[in-house]
Amino acid sequence: MQQQRINLILITAISIGVVATAYAANSLSVGNTATITAAAPNLFMLTGVASTTACSASTGTYTETGLTISWGSVVQGSTANQYVCLENTGGQHTLTVTNNLPAADGTLTATIGGNPATGQIIGHNAFALIKFTWVVDPGATPSTVSFGISVS
Repeated sequence: MQQQRINLILITAISIGVVATAYAANSLSVGNTATITAAAPNLFMLTGVASTTACSASTGTYTETGLTISWGSVVQGSTANQYVCLENTGGQHTLTVTNNLPAADGTLTATIGGNPATGQIIGHNAFALIKFTWVVDPGATPSTVSFGISVS
């Protein structure tokens, strides 16, 4: 009887050990670490739109290459405006707009909703209408002017 009791205790202990091992093999805990970074912007533009345009995906075909703006003929001392739609399919981004218009030919500003475009935030999958205003210097030499605008 004593031997049966010892055998029963051993069988019970072994059974508990097998069950515990089986549970441990079926229940794993994994620690994780990660660094969350800001998503990069992904900017596209559509040029030649009207001042009243509500920029959206259906406004036209946005692109990131081959962009040009034709200002046509501008008169010394006048102001000319051009409008573009900007799309951001990437992460939220603070805009910077620069240009290399020679100072002798005037000044060029970029605004969104009447506020300077530089410093404004464009969200993920968002659109913005940018107004470029060129104030042509009264003393600008009549000639063909080529200059660049960078929106980043």
